[in-house]
Amino acid sequence: MRFAIWISRAIVGLLFIFSGFIKANDPIGFSYKLVEYFEKFSTIFIEAGLNWLSYPMDWLAHLALPLAIFIVLGEMVLGVLTLTGTYMKRVSWYLLLMILFFTFLTFVSWYFEIVKTCGCFGEVIPLTPFQSFIKDLILLVLITVLFVFRKSIVSVFKDTGDKILLWGSTIIAFMFTWFCYQHLPIMDFGNYGPEKSLTEEMKMFEGNPLTLYKLKNKDTGEVMEFADYPTDYENWEWISPTIIDGELEVTKIKVNATGQETRVLNADDAEKNGWTIIETTTEVFTPDEDPKIQQLSAFYYKDVDKNYIDTMLNHENHYFWLVLRDFNQFGDFITTDDGLIFQQNSFGESTFKKMNTFAKSAKRAGVKLHVLCSEGAFEKIESFRHGINAQFLFYICDDTELKTMIRSSPGLMLLKKDTVISKWHYNDFKTFEEIKNEYINK
Repeated sequence: MRFAIWISRAIVGLLFIFSGFIKANDPIGFSYKLVEYFEKFSTIFIEAGLNWLSYPMDWLAHLALPLAIFIVLGEMVLGVLTLTGTYMKRVSWYLLLMILFFTFLTFVSWYFEIVKTCGCFGEVIPLTPFQSFIKDLILLVLITVLFVFRKSIVSVFKDTGDKILLWGSTIIAFMFTWFCYQHLPIMDFGNYGPEKSLTEEMKMFEGNPLTLYKLKNKDTGEVMEFADYPTDYENWEWISPTIIDGELEVTKIKVNATGQETRVLNADDAEKNGWTIIETTTEVFTPDEDPKIQQLSAFYYKDVDKNYIDTMLNHENHYFWLVLRDFNQFGDFITTDDGLIFQQNSFGESTFKKMNTFAKSAKRAGVKLHVLCSEGAFEKIESFRHGINAQFLFYICDDTELKTMIRSSPGLMLLKKDTVISKWHYNDFKTFEEIKNEYINK
């Protein structure tokens, strides 16, 4: 039993540390995933007529970022304490409560198809809700072992060492998480990471899914599923199609009357109905893969009928994207008799004084800078441009895509053709000369 306890401690501890570390590397991304959960649950409660349950979900969505930081800190610290056996009488309770909550959450997410990926390991190991549910079930078994035998687990440290470990691991975990929040993820595993080809990320990868046509024989009433529509189609009544992927045993048959060869799932009565079985094989069918980047666009705000994204991604020289998600963080929109006016706050003034200087230097060097924003109102973009004395052009992009491409607003990206060269958080903006010497003149 001692061996089982040690194995459980090692697996649970390391997995909690790894899971927390991956999410701490991108706390903003994890907060987006929490918001997605809360919004989905809020919608479900409203549709079920349980509006009173939707209000806490909306409230939690506003607290997603501090909640995300709290969760990743808890995971990493609990993982460290589990490995060392520190305070296991209390730690085992926290572990059990946490895994019960996440097991319930992943079960509901899988059963009701709430989200496509759970976010347990960020973008490093994207798990489906079902895979995450199975992972949590295994962890539940291991944590139950630790909980049952919690009194027999002794720390490798003394009392002072336990306190140092607890506070030390908490401080280190918080500093790492806070650093990644104040800058960009240290490790960028996203679709817009450095050296990623956006054109490739936007492609759909075709698989070989099997489409079966479910038909009913008009004479015999027998129902069959064919991989190829029968050439004697007039003898069959249409029911429905089914698309199948995964490993599947199929039977290849030949229709004696027409000579047509096709595949079916079940051909037990093939001889009786005038079919000859050729062979039965096990084949692997793979589904089509959707593009990893689906909503990347760049509609010029004065000409919203034309998408300029292909023009940008085919530009032979270096160019910049300045990502601006929420104009309100830079100042206020004021309605006057002359129309809408944007008045900058201190953050807006310091940001765009720097960016206008940057844009002028880039223009002199023949390097373009485009703004990608999620604001769709022409009047607001116009007033914003005049308010900041913009030296760059504005294009409209999907807000979700902007959140995905960089965890910063404003955020700066350097590209060449369709390839991302580098990215900068607004806390790390460099001068154009620094970027030119480091990246463009290489």
